[in-house]
Amino acid sequence: MEKICLIIIIIFLSNGLHGQTEVRFHAIHQGESLIIDADMDEWNGTDTTIQQFRCYLSGFEFFLNGKAVYQQEESYHLIDFSKDGKQSILLNTPEAITYDEMVFNLGIDSTKSDSGISGGDLDPMHGMYWTWQSGYIFFKLEGQSKDCPSRNNEFQFHIGGFLYPFNANRKIRLKTQIKKTINIHINLDPLLENIDWNEQNHIMSPSTEAMELADFITTIFSIPNEKE
Repeated sequence: MEKICLIIIIIFLSNGLHGQTEVRFHAIHQGESLIIDADMDEWNGTDTTIQQFRCYLSGFEFFLNGKAVYQQEESYHLIDFSKDGKQSILLNTPEAITYDEMVFNLGIDSTKSDSGISGGDLDPMHGMYWTWQSGYIFFKLEGQSKDCPSRNNEFQFHIGGFLYPFNANRKIRLKTQIKKTINIHINLDPLLENIDWNEQNHIMSPSTEAMELADFITTIFSIPNEKE
């Protein structure tokens, strides 16, 4: 009986050492929450609709004063703004964790990419995998814009690649406060406004252009100032 009580106490205490931190992602388009396949209404002088927006985020960590205090194991998440329940992730963080910065990757690291296809969020069925040579698509954005001179005004940006010299995996660092729910905005407006549609409207493979766009994409992630 004493052994049983001791086991119950150990389990109870062990569970108490862990909490959960939810990370929610919010895509912003034309200053509002993104609506996939919205009608081509005129917003702020431009006609743009987003038909697909997905990205891989991985390697979630928390830091305090530059020192890592938490790292999620096997941390690979597909964020998809066309499917319910695919805009947030849960991190099993310690209950009393203290941090001032969140760090994660846009993309899949070379080791995981080189190991071939996987299941779950990394399953090729999600349409985010090229071939074993090119690996995963890290960031997929497709839609239409009246300013885009391509056929049907369509644009397609498939950003990825894990082999030198076109490794598009990028690290994102965001200052944050300790919260049960962390809201992260992905503002597509600066990205779309930065593109010269006459020169760039389709990127479909690892390339110098993809590398440059990956650099810019890291700047569109932010944590807004908000109260608990």
